[in-house]
Amino acid sequence: MKNPVGLDESSRLRLREEASARVVPERLAELVAAMTDIPSPTGEEAPLARLIASLLAEGGLQARVQALDEQQANAVGSLAGS
Repeated sequence: MKNPVGLDESSRLRLREEASARVVPERLAELVAAMTDIPSPTGEEAPLARLIASLLAEGGLQARVQALDEQQANAVGSLAGS
């Protein structure tokens, strides 16, 4: 598989381990529950996209909702400097 960020395998493993160490299982369960509580059938994803964009922003990312129409949207997040 191609490395999308140009890191060597050792760096990727280190970053994966650092990220995994920061996961709080209870918070992860809360986030999954919040996302699955929002109905989001195909073509009606906008409410879920709004929640995800909000969560990304709370996490310090630049986040926005990319509306496709009134019912469809994507959550877009980026890390400053990337």
